[in-house]
Amino acid sequence: MQNAKKFLVIGLSVLLALSISACSSTPSGSESSQPEASQSQPEPAAAQPTLEKITETSYDFGHGFRNGYALVAEGWKIGYINTEGKFFPAYDLTDCPDDVKDTVNAVLSDGQLFVSEEGLFPLYDVESGKWGYGNITTGETVVEPRYVHCGPFASGCAVGETDEGRFEVINAKGEILATPAKVFDGYYQKDRLIVSMTGRTTGFQNTAGTGYEGALLDPQGNTILDGCFLVQKSDEYNGNGFEIANFPHLYNGDPNTIAINFTVPGVNEQAGIYDLDGNFLHCQGTAVAVASEGITMLSLPEKVSADGTQNLYAYIRVGETEPFTDFLYTSSRIFSEGRCWVQKDGETLMSLIDDQGKEILPPTCISGSDFVNGYALMRVTDETGTTYNRLIDRDGNCITGEGVVVHQFRPHSQLVLIQHSDTDYSVTSIDGQELLRGNYYLGQDCQEGDNIACIFHIDEEGNSLYDYYRYTPAQ
Repeated sequence: MQNAKKFLVIGLSVLLALSISACSSTPSGSESSQPEASQSQPEPAAAQPTLEKITETSYDFGHGFRNGYALVAEGWKIGYINTEGKFFPAYDLTDCPDDVKDTVNAVLSDGQLFVSEEGLFPLYDVESGKWGYGNITTGETVVEPRYVHCGPFASGCAVGETDEGRFEVINAKGEILATPAKVFDGYYQKDRLIVSMTGRTTGFQNTAGTGYEGALLDPQGNTILDGCFLVQKSDEYNGNGFEIANFPHLYNGDPNTIAINFTVPGVNEQAGIYDLDGNFLHCQGTAVAVASEGITMLSLPEKVSADGTQNLYAYIRVGETEPFTDFLYTSSRIFSEGRCWVQKDGETLMSLIDDQGKEILPPTCISGSDFVNGYALMRVTDETGTTYNRLIDRDGNCITGEGVVVHQFRPHSQLVLIQHSDTDYSVTSIDGQELLRGNYYLGQDCQEGDNIACIFHIDEEGNSLYDYYRYTPAQ
């Protein structure tokens, strides 16, 4: 393994001009009863954004923080660090065969091995080649390794797959709560599991490949809603590295509802939008779309594009009968922070609208990301035909400057990566103040509120070396 290269953290400081008020004067030759005026005090310097490195070791691999811990690897020594940079070993694959390393490496890369709120993490047993669960603070094994695959704990339960291909939903004691036929990727939605129940067909159920026959379970394994085809949230745009590190991802834009596009006769007869207790909320039009921020799309058979080839959509609030927009759109995303990217009939570029249907930006962008903490990425093409990302606020203002190429944005840490060339990047604050400069990249985002940034750089031999910084925004 390559030794980590030392690098400078570039700190920016701004000198504030000092203003001195004039002394008060008295008439010549007379004594004043007024106290002598003193010079005004200078305004305190504004605190600048800083990056404080919390790790001494540069790791070969690293994930973003979740619940106070981040998964890291130094060579084949795998473990976790806390927000102070302390390393907690999990397992060592150094002397394992290559096939074992390949298997575990695939699991490491998908971001599922995070530490839960209870301090539990998926634990790999080198000797048996099976997965169980360990406690990060005590180092104890709490669920003996018995699974060929397993997912993280969330909402008090986890899912493991046995040698026989059976899925088991277990609690923190390892007790089996349910045995569904399949548990889908991104299976947690708030305190719910999305599964396909035993005895029924698994996999895609419609030609669009967006619906699953399944059921909604609570953390105790009880069925809340059965016999449903679940509508998956579209995730077509990731902004050239833009990501929201919120695994497991939700199948719906609104974490408090779930959309059912098709039903199973004799089990569940009503398609539409439900809450997570199984209560029916809304159904409009010929297709059911996911809701987000209380808004969903509406389509009607007679509403088609000018060329007759596409459905036209309007937006309607869940529970209402009339849309608040006209049937104008052939393509769109879900609402995020009161904003939505849409494509009008006849347009090749996307517009940005607010939750009243008002246009914030005209058709100017190729695609756009969800708004998180007030910002989003939009992909545009300049006059030379070059495409690049801009960082904008909710009013559509470009906050990184015209022509500035945004390579990555991490909405929770509020860090931006600006590209200058293929090997020259700047890690900056949201207001453009440079914090690092060189061949740097932003790793996975932290969880909301952690303020820890995963940043890796490429050394002269092409190795990626991961470091962790505590980011303090400007005050």
